[in-house]
Amino acid sequence: MYITYLVGVVILAESIPYPTSSQQLNEAEKVVECYVGESNGVKMINTSSNFTAEMFDRIIHIEGNSKENSEQVLRMDLDQVSNESEKITGKSINKICKSNNGGKKFTCADAE
Repeated sequence: MYITYLVGVVILAESIPYPTSSQQLNEAEKVVECYVGESNGVKMINTSSNFTAEMFDRIIHIEGNSKENSEQVLRMDLDQVSNESEKITGKSINKICKSNNGGKKFTCADAE
């Protein structure tokens, strides 16, 4: 019984996607800054990135302020890559959130 449980845990652990590397987080920041600049005409500053893992769903979060309006905060969620060699592109963006009150309340929409 214990061996069956242990085998199940190992199989489950192997199915969890690989963690995001710091290089991929930097790439994600650049992709988001480019996307926001092209689609909204906004230059981002103070950009930060991290990722969360909730069960098997891993999401990269990028957040930054607008250079033109310090009260405007932009937040984007990107799909987690499946391995450390995979590149992050604009197609990875799945949610775009915007706040005009310093990040107190966000309005979100799915990326096109």
